[in-house]
Amino acid sequence: MLDGLGAVGIKRGNGDRLALARMRQALEAGQAVAIFPQGAVRGDRVWHRGAARMALVTGAPLVPVRLIGTARALAQGRIGFPRLRVIIGEPIKVTRAPEEPVAATKLTERLRAIVESLT
Repeated sequence: MLDGLGAVGIKRGNGDRLALARMRQALEAGQAVAIFPQGAVRGDRVWHRGAARMALVTGAPLVPVRLIGTARALAQGRIGFPRLRVIIGEPIKVTRAPEEPVAATKLTERLRAIVESLT
C-alpha cells in the first residue's frame, strides 16, 4: 500500500543515503515529502535532523504538523479507525544553505518547539 502512495522506505539506524537522495529529488521537483522527524508516529522519541537537512539543502519550507490520537489509532490488537486530530502550522521558510549539522540541529529544535506548541 505504501509503495502505491509513493512512500520511500527508510533503513533505520544508519542514515539511509539512497532514501534521502530520492526525497531530495522529489523536493527539487516541487513535490511534497512527509517526514516523521521522530522516526515514528507514536511514542516519545528523539527527533532526527533528516527533515531539516532536506529543507536546508533544497530550500523547501518545513510544514509543522501535529498528530493527536495516534497511540490509540495504532495500538496493537485494535480494530477500527479511532478519531485522529491533525493540526497544521504555518510553514517555516527555509533558505537554501550548505548541509551543516549545527544548522540542521537548530532547525530541528525550532520545528519541534513549533509542533509541540500546536494545540
